[in-house]
Amino acid sequence: MRSWTKETALSELETLVEEIDNLSKQRRFSADHVRWATKTLTFLEEVFGGESRYYLTFASLNWHETSTFFVSYIDPDAE
Repeated sequence: MRSWTKETALSELETLVEEIDNLSKQRRFSADHVRWATKTLTFLEEVFGGESRYYLTFASLNWHETSTFFVSYIDPDAE
């Protein structure tokens, strides 16, 4: 387990966020996506704890569409 300071944790978080743009161009469960998700889960657990809302929420993501969302063309702002 790594020992995090505020500075190293913020730096790692920025790195993880920067990787999202590249990952959004790849398919789900690609090798890069799985490595990023694993690294992110480890980071969240080490920094915030395994019972934290941040860790548990990220860990519960399905990584696939679960339903359809319709938007009306009449007034999309109302949707």
